[in-house]
Amino acid sequence: MAPPLVNRNTDDVIVSDDHNDVKAYIEDGTYRIKTLRVESTIASGTAPIQCISSTLNTNLNADLLDGLHANELGTQTDLELLLYQASNGRFVNNLLGKWANMKFREDVSESTQISDSWRLHNLIFVNGYVYGGTVTPGEVTPQTAKIVKVDPDNMSIVTTSELTSENAEVPEIIYDSCAKKIYALTDTGKIYEIDPVTLESTLKFDCELTSQYHAITSDCNGSIYVVTWESPSRILKIDMNTWTLTQSTNLVNGVNSLANGHAIRCDRDYVYASGATENSWVVKALCSDVTDYDVAICTGITTFTNTLAMIGDYLYLSPEATRKLVVMKKSDLSFISFPVSDYLGGAFYDGTHLWLISNEHPKAIRFDPIKLESASFNLNLAVGTWAWGAVSDGE
Repeated sequence: MAPPLVNRNTDDVIVSDDHNDVKAYIEDGTYRIKTLRVESTIASGTAPIQCISSTLNTNLNADLLDGLHANELGTQTDLELLLYQASNGRFVNNLLGKWANMKFREDVSESTQISDSWRLHNLIFVNGYVYGGTVTPGEVTPQTAKIVKVDPDNMSIVTTSELTSENAEVPEIIYDSCAKKIYALTDTGKIYEIDPVTLESTLKFDCELTSQYHAITSDCNGSIYVVTWESPSRILKIDMNTWTLTQSTNLVNGVNSLANGHAIRCDRDYVYASGATENSWVVKALCSDVTDYDVAICTGITTFTNTLAMIGDYLYLSPEATRKLVVMKKSDLSFISFPVSDYLGGAFYDGTHLWLISNEHPKAIRFDPIKLESASFNLNLAVGTWAWGAVSDGE
C-alpha cells in the first residue's frame, strides 16, 4: 500500500473514505502529490489553482480559455490582409482585427503605390514577402509584364523584375513549395521560373497561346497545369523536370465546347478548372491523365470564375459579377450557391474562415465553411476601390 499523505506541519493523515486504501500520497523526496481527483470548493472570486511555472501543461483540457470557448477564438491573434487597390495601383496593408473578443477593427495603416496601372491581378505570400504580377502603366506599347516583391512590414517595394515586353497582360503567379520557386504565366503562354529572393527569372516553357486570362497551378509533384481562355478551353500538363508538354486536352461537355477557362487548382490526385460559356463550368481531371475528366455546369451562373479556393473536401468559387459564392463538393461536383453582398475579387483562408474581398465596395466578406454563414465588414478604404488580389500572412 502507498504511504499516507501526511501534512508535515500538523501530522494530519489523509486517507480514503474506507480508511484502508489510501488514494492520495506524497512520493518520497519529490513533494509531488498523486491522487485520482482534486475538487475545489472555494467560492468564485478566489483562484482555485495557483501556478508560478509558465511551462506547458500537456493534456490539460479546459472548458474556457481566458473566459472564452474555443469557437469564440480565432486561429491567430491578428490577421493581416494585404490587398490591391485597383483604382490607383496601390498595395494596401489592412489589419483585420483582434480575434480574442471577436471585435472587428478596421485599421488601414499604410499603402504603397507600385504602378499607375490597375492591372495587378493576384498576390502570393512567400517567406515573409508579398509578390504580385503587374504590367507597365497606361497606354505604353508594348506593355511589359513584371513581378513585384513587397516587404509587408514597412510596405516598401524590395525589387521588381521584367519578364516580357510583347504587349503583355498581367502574369498569373504561383509558388511551388517543393521546388521553392515562383512560376509566372503570361497571357501569351510563356512560363517563367523566378527566384523568390532575387527575382531572377528564366523562361522555361512556351505554351504558344494567343488569347488572354489563362491560369496556372502546380501539384508540388513535378507538374504544372494550365487552363486556357480560348474556345475550347484546354488543360495543359507540363513536366517540370524536362519542361515538355506531356498532355493537352480540349474541354467539352458532350458536343459543346467549354470556353473562358480562368481559374485552376489541384491537389495530389485531381486538377480542378473553371470558366464560363453560357453557364459557369467546373472540370475535375485526373492529375495522372488530364484527358480523363468530369464536368459540372452551374446553371444560372453565367460568368467565369474570378476566385477558386480549396478547403478540405470542398471548392469555393466566386463567379465574376454574380454576387454569389458557389460551394462544391470535390468528390461528385455537386454544389449549392449562397448570395453575398458584393462581386468578389480575391480570397484567402485563415484556418477558420474563408475571407473574400469585394471588387465592388471596400468590404471584406467572411464565410464560415462549417456553418455556411457569411458576414460582411466594411474596410476603411475609399468608396470605389476595387480589390483584385488578397493574401494573408497566415496562408
